[in-house]
Amino acid sequence: MNLKPGYSKDQDTDAATGVLKNDGFWPDLVLADFRRSRTIPLDIPASLAEQALLSAVFEVNAALAGVKTRYTMQGISQAADVEGPQLNGKSALCAQYEKSVFARAKADLLGEFTAVNTATLTAISTVTTPAKPCLPKPLLCCVLSRAQAV
Repeated sequence: MNLKPGYSKDQDTDAATGVLKNDGFWPDLVLADFRRSRTIPLDIPASLAEQALLSAVFEVNAALAGVKTRYTMQGISQAADVEGPQLNGKSALCAQYEKSVFARAKADLLGEFTAVNTATLTAISTVTTPAKPCLPKPLLCCVLSRAQAV
């Protein structure tokens, strides 16, 4: 199986398999799905990812309170019951909700990605940086900036 960088099957065990119970209207979310779909690095502790996911659910639920009210007034008790396109049994509304929550949670974790990548890049550069750059300066800057963006 070809896994995304930063993902390991080990993330599917222990704390990474936690299920975030939602409000009954919006779907429950699985931490392992978040880590896998958004390529959350293994260096990010599960507890930190859980907190980011919980916070994102709270924020997205608050932003979509009017949408939920509109559907419940129509007699629809779950987002999964809203008519529309489906893929593998998941409604488009649930898929959009999950995507929104996962994107917001990952945005919350971006500072952690930078800290992890900067520490890794610093450790690598102190070991492997030659006395003189072997690339022309503009190209070297481009390579380093791309490495930091990863």
